[in-house]
Amino acid sequence: MSSPIRRYVGRSLLATLVITSLLSLTVPAATPLPPRTEKIGARESAPEPGSTNIEVKLPQVLYVAVDLSMAAPEPVTRPRRVSEVTPVPTTGSPKPLPMPAPQDPGVISTAPMTVGEKFGLWFHSRASFGAFGAAIASGMWKELQDNDDFKKDTVGNYFADSMTRAARSYAFGTTSGFFEKGVFASLFRQDPRYHRSGKTGFGGKVGYAVTRVFVTQGDRCACHQFNASFLLGGAAASGIANLWERSERTGPMHTVSRFYNHIAITALFNIVKEFVGGQ
Repeated sequence: MSSPIRRYVGRSLLATLVITSLLSLTVPAATPLPPRTEKIGARESAPEPGSTNIEVKLPQVLYVAVDLSMAAPEPVTRPRRVSEVTPVPTTGSPKPLPMPAPQDPGVISTAPMTVGEKFGLWFHSRASFGAFGAAIASGMWKELQDNDDFKKDTVGNYFADSMTRAARSYAFGTTSGFFEKGVFASLFRQDPRYHRSGKTGFGGKVGYAVTRVFVTQGDRCACHQFNASFLLGGAAASGIANLWERSERTGPMHTVSRFYNHIAITALFNIVKEFVGGQ
C-alpha cells in the first residue's frame, strides 16, 4: 500500500523540478546599470568609489564679456557757480520772500566797511592833495587873524608862521581822522563815510548835511545812529593837540575852541559833499 504512494510523491517532486528548471531558462538575466555620472560644465565625471548616489547641484555661473576698451565715465564734480546748478522743479506755489526791513527816509544804504577798509579810508584821505591844501588854507587864515603886537608884520614872517600853523592843522586833521574813521568807527561799528541824502530841496540838503555831524549810519543797518565816532574822535584830537600847540594856545578853553571849530568846519564840508560828491 505504501509503495504506490511513494512512487506518486517521487513523480510529483520530479515534475516540480523539471517545471522550475524550464521557467528559469525563460527569464532574462539581469544586467548591471552603468555608474551614474555628474555633469560639470560640458564634461562628465564619474563619482568617486564609495560615494552614495546623491545628486549634487552646482551653482550656475553666468559669464559676461566685458570690453575693457570702453572709456570710464567722468567723475561728477560739484558746480562752482550758481548758474551751473540745474534748477529742481518745485511742486506747488513758492514761499513768499520776507519783506525787507524798513529804512529811515533820507538815508542811502551802502555795503558796510571792514576794519581794514576804515583805516585805509583814513590813510588815503590824509595822503591826498585836498588834505594838504586844506591845512595850508587853514594856516594862512588863522595867521591872518592873529594880531600879535610883538612881532614884525612882514611877508616873510607871515608865510613862515602860516606854514607852521598849516603843519599843526595837518597834524590835528590826521589825529582826528585816525580816531573818527579808524578807531572809534570800528569800535562802534559805524560808517565813517558821508552818505548823500537824495533830497531835492536846497533847504533839505543843507539841513541834512549839517546834522550829519551828530547823526551817522551804522554798519548793521541803514538807520540813523548817534555819531559817537566823530564826536569822540574830534574831542580826543582836540586834547592831543595841546602837545604841539604853542603855550598861549593850550588849556581847556583852547581845547574846547578847537573842538567847536572842528565840528563847524566838518559841517561846512558836508554841505559841499551833499551838492558835489559823497556816497
